[in-house]
Amino acid sequence: MQKVLSDLTNLQQIDLQLDDIISLRGDLPHQVEKLNAKKQASIDEATNLQNQLDACQKERAEKELLVKELSEKKKKYQSQLFEVKNNREYDAISLEIEAVGLETSETETRILQLIDQEEQLKTAIEKHKTILEEIEKEFVQKSEDLKKLIAKTEKDEIYLKDQREKTVRHLNNRILSTYERIRKAKQGKAIVPIIRRTCGGCFKSLPPQRVLEVRKMNRIILCEVCGRILVWDENKSELDS
Repeated sequence: MQKVLSDLTNLQQIDLQLDDIISLRGDLPHQVEKLNAKKQASIDEATNLQNQLDACQKERAEKELLVKELSEKKKKYQSQLFEVKNNREYDAISLEIEAVGLETSETETRILQLIDQEEQLKTAIEKHKTILEEIEKEFVQKSEDLKKLIAKTEKDEIYLKDQREKTVRHLNNRILSTYERIRKAKQGKAIVPIIRRTCGGCFKSLPPQRVLEVRKMNRIILCEVCGRILVWDENKSELDS
């Protein structure tokens, strides 16, 4: 068990050093991730707007073609008015001309609506283009800052992770799980030495018998107050205050 507690203590030191490396990066990784998501959302929105603009332009082209076809149809009907033989035929052709005129008017109104919509979409696309350029610029800058920070500590991080992996191999899953649970609950510190007969984590006084039990290092003992794992450190722990 002494070897297990020693391994846990070493693991604690490795994890604390890794925590220091991560803390140097601060909120930068989160900022980069957030900017990347924001950039993608802006790209998606710009794509959506462009698709709407393409659809409007396609519909307008179809409507303009329809207006030409209707104009030709109206001319054809008007020329037929000179060939009618009775009032019934005249009225029938007149109704066709009126229907073509109405459809033409509705189509031209729709064309005007589409032109207005296209202008609004073009303005929105230009606005998004500007926003995207700003986001991209900030994203590149933050990403470069993060890369520089990572580069400064990359070797140390790789080494520490390698040492952590080697240390973890010596611990069974139950003990490792207990360590990870306590570490998560106690801001990264799961293993603490006894310092002047007090818990090195919460600094609550410990009964003399508990101090002696911890000194033996033959089983895992938790602080009854903070729940951290107590260990004996010859450099920090003392029997007498």
